[in-house]
Amino acid sequence: MDKICKYLIGVDSGGSKCDVMITDTGMRRIASGTFKSEHLSEKGTSAFTESLLIGINNILEKHRIIYSEIAGICIGVAGARNNEMKTAISRLVSKSMNFRNVLTVGDTEAAIQGAFGDDDGIVLICGTGSILFGRINNEIFRAGGWGKILGDHGSGYDLGRKAIMKLVRDFDLSAEETLFSVKIKKIHGIDKSAIINKIYHGHFPLHSLAPLVIECAALNDENCRDVVNTAVDELIYLIRVFFKTTRRRKKIKLALLGGIIENDNFLSGKLKSAIGKRFGNKIEIIKPEHKPAYGSALIAKKSFV
Repeated sequence: MDKICKYLIGVDSGGSKCDVMITDTGMRRIASGTFKSEHLSEKGTSAFTESLLIGINNILEKHRIIYSEIAGICIGVAGARNNEMKTAISRLVSKSMNFRNVLTVGDTEAAIQGAFGDDDGIVLICGTGSILFGRINNEIFRAGGWGKILGDHGSGYDLGRKAIMKLVRDFDLSAEETLFSVKIKKIHGIDKSAIINKIYHGHFPLHSLAPLVIECAALNDENCRDVVNTAVDELIYLIRVFFKTTRRRKKIKLALLGGIIENDNFLSGKLKSAIGKRFGNKIEIIKPEHKPAYGSALIAKKSFV
């Protein structure tokens, strides 16, 4: 890789993975990387930042980039809801790197910057968690994003949890096996005798079941179809909240992001169909211009270059 004078580092840290984008100050992509991330709301600021720094430093070392060559870093973090948390993360990163130009923002801010640049738009993010983030004339609106205990309806965690809840009800009723029950036993070793140990003592990542739930729903598993239909309703609710709070009447662009809805699958197809039926020409679903990590790099450029 050719050496240049200055780099920008854009980070998008979600509930289960962290994407890093390295650009030059002209926003030309130089390199990128991904690593498993911790969730801020579960680990706390110090443990989260320590894990984040290990991942970022591994990527910088791989591409032989030293701190003195960096013009600025912007870190988009899921769960960073208030300025105190954002400031704490920036200070910890700055202290570790002995580097001043560090800014922490919410992952939604990075996502909307990547998707629309400085234009108006909505991003609906559905991965491990779920949240809607909109911008109109530089005013910010949000719905959801309250975490897996208080919210995150329609998310990967929500899909997995609700599918497991239906599974244990079937266990109570001694119901016949379903496609989901057969597959979860084969893939994860989860059956009636093992489920308590797996879920409660094994700290099983419920969000990891989302692809299986969607797959089984597409193959007519009744329980999984119910879970997916409920998830679609919950995500539609977030969009309804946006229009109710903004009172917007004009058409606006919407980008679907996150591992559950940004790719074509049974759930994302039903969601797009429901958006069309519910909102008609008020919404134009688009592909985002750039990924959220690139959006973070754009924010770093605006802030430090």
